[in-house]
Amino acid sequence: MSYEWFIAWRYLKGQRVTFFKVTTYISIVGVTLGVAALIVTLSLMNGFAKEIRDQLVGMNAHLWFNKYDRPLSNWRAVMDSLEGAEHITGISPTVYSETVIRSRRGMSLVGVKGVDPKTVDQVSYIKRLMERDTVQTMGSFDLQSDLFDSTPGMLLGLNIAQRLDAWVGSDVWLYSPPTSGQGPMNFMQQRLHPFRVTGVFRTGFYEFDDKFAVVDIPQAQRVFGLGEAVTQVEAKLDDAFLANTLKGDLLKKVGGYPITVQTWSGLNRHLFEWLAMEKWAAFVVLTLIVLVAAANIVSTLIMIVLEKTREIGILKAMGVTSGGIGRIFVLEGLVVGLVGTTAGGIVGSLLCWLQDTYQLVQLDAQLYYVSAIPVDFQLSDAAAIIAATNLLCLVAGLYPAWRAGTLHPVEAIHHE
Repeated sequence: MSYEWFIAWRYLKGQRVTFFKVTTYISIVGVTLGVAALIVTLSLMNGFAKEIRDQLVGMNAHLWFNKYDRPLSNWRAVMDSLEGAEHITGISPTVYSETVIRSRRGMSLVGVKGVDPKTVDQVSYIKRLMERDTVQTMGSFDLQSDLFDSTPGMLLGLNIAQRLDAWVGSDVWLYSPPTSGQGPMNFMQQRLHPFRVTGVFRTGFYEFDDKFAVVDIPQAQRVFGLGEAVTQVEAKLDDAFLANTLKGDLLKKVGGYPITVQTWSGLNRHLFEWLAMEKWAAFVVLTLIVLVAAANIVSTLIMIVLEKTREIGILKAMGVTSGGIGRIFVLEGLVVGLVGTTAGGIVGSLLCWLQDTYQLVQLDAQLYYVSAIPVDFQLSDAAAIIAATNLLCLVAGLYPAWRAGTLHPVEAIHHE
């Protein structure tokens, strides 16, 4: 052990409880709380971001193939081209457009999604969601009419079902959009298409629950006058984060222009940018706790310099250089940082593990969809927090180190 480490440790440890020793402990506690708060907060924000991402890529596909301003008439050829492609795990045709839905109690704008019941499971979890007996769903995934009732089925998001007061068994009607040459005033004269609500779902994602209606794909084609065409072909990947990397090659595979491809992250870019900004804003705000602890370290080391002025003078008279004296106090700040960040890392990681394992903080699943606050502890975030905090503590020791190193040995010895 070098003499700088030995003396720095002796100054921090001390032989008796003093005011300076207490302030040192307070500094360590401040660093510990700051690091733990940062780790827990970022883990919580990662957890909520992961929940949102899982809802997006669970209800929706990863890639959408469509045509510019026109339906996709050769969708079977597109599906054949994608069949067996590397990383593709599911393909399904869909129809999506907006229109007005009417019930006996009201009207609302709705986004109608026509799905193929045979393949929708490959790109969306809507069918599996309806098959679960949970508080998030009512009814069943039953979109086709039968021999006894020619009215086709429809699934509604919970919010729009509440607005329309349309529940399982209720009759609703979709308006065909105006054809070319007809203005908005003629919209209500368009043909009405009857449906019966067979299920109500709640994903926990506002856009889906507030706007979506799911029907069988032939019914959507009939409502929107598409004939045999669809609006898009959806594809699922074995890794959602490969979507942007693979989209170019897959677009070439299906023939390129006029077909285009969109990714789940591109369609929700602003949402994820906002989540990232919120995460780092929280990081900056909570770093103030660490800055307060760093300021406390500065004041503590300055007081130690003042208390040890005579000892510093003796060390310099014995031949210790100004740089050596400076390193002693830099190391003191570093020791406080290392002890505080280690303790804070352990406390923060432990709290995240306890919440993830035992779900100590519960939520009402009927209100928030999840039964407990989600946590996603990421080692990279913890490492960045610990590294940044240690750097701050190291910088905090620079000024006291400079002050100690500039003391003149004779004046220091005669200080008392």
